Amino acid sequence: MPLESRKLSNLRHKLEILNYKFLDLLDKRLELVKGIQQEKKKLDHSVDIWTPDREYYLFKKFVEQNPYLDFRVDFMYSLLIEYQACMIGDYPVWSEHQHLNSVQNNLFERINPLLLYLRDRKKWEILDLKEEYKAKLTGIDHG
Repeated sequence: MPLESRKLSNLRHKLEILNYKFLDLLDKRLELVKGIQQEKKKLDHSVDIWTPDREYYLFKKFVEQNPYLDFRVDFMYSLLIEYQACMIGDYPVWSEHQHLNSVQNNLFERINPLLLYLRDRKKWEILDLKEEYKAKLTGIDHG
């Protein structure tokens, strides 16, 4: 096998290992999400899985630590949270425009609106949010 082919094979092998590690981390993350929800229920049996104040804090840190990421990465991050939260409870399905009255089919409409708010306020202002979501999202303590 020529040197370049070995190098390419080695890189592909490393990528495959990283993919498995990534999937394992996703499983570990889901277990933590489940544990958090169980602890929240112990404190309050009527607790919602979606806590906008907590998400605001989480996304604020994410945007501050990653200021140059684009909407595609934000969408992946938002979708990860959405997917795992939906697996364990009633959580808004942002990726399917559940929160919108009307849709323009832009990628940013599928991102958690709190993350969008923190990443790009002008894009957030374009969203035609349903009243139930607008009320919850505008009632957040931004402190």
